[in-house]
Amino acid sequence: TLVKGGVERRKYVEELTKSETLFRELAENLTEVLWVSDPANEEMLYVNPEYEAVWGRSRESLYDDPLSFVEAVHPDDRDSVKSALESKSSGRYEIEYRITQPGGTIRWIYDRGIPVFDEDAELYRFVGLAEDVTERKIRGQQLAVLHRVLRHDLRNDLTVISGYAELIASTADGATSEY
Repeated sequence: TLVKGGVERRKYVEELTKSETLFRELAENLTEVLWVSDPANEEMLYVNPEYEAVWGRSRESLYDDPLSFVEAVHPDDRDSVKSALESKSSGRYEIEYRITQPGGTIRWIYDRGIPVFDEDAELYRFVGLAEDVTERKIRGQQLAVLHRVLRHDLRNDLTVISGYAELIASTADGATSEY
């Protein structure tokens, strides 16, 4: 039985090691920031290396103070982020906000998370992804401007066409006037 127990333990440890390796490979190669915290945001349990690229801050600063990421949140968005953090334990967490990197660059973040419950249905962890959506926001703004310009140009061209049509209708006879 000792041998059987030792073999089972070794197999368990091997499976656990494989699982941890798989998690790290996935987490450390994501282009989103993966974070895992306790429900009260008092402890950051894990954050992948992408945090440093997106926030321009060290992961250690987040492990030292799990709410330190809020310091980078744009002042106009800070209250809504704090409010979302306070209510996240009641369910899903989803918010879009801006951050200012140490060099002054502003980035748009789409941050969302879900509660994780233990076998007793007690909330014990929060897991989330924060994605840099700056390029998407810029494209959206560019498309909005293009849309406004096209609508304006089409409206002007249609006004000219309508004016000529009215002129033709008022000066023409018969079928031409009807067309």
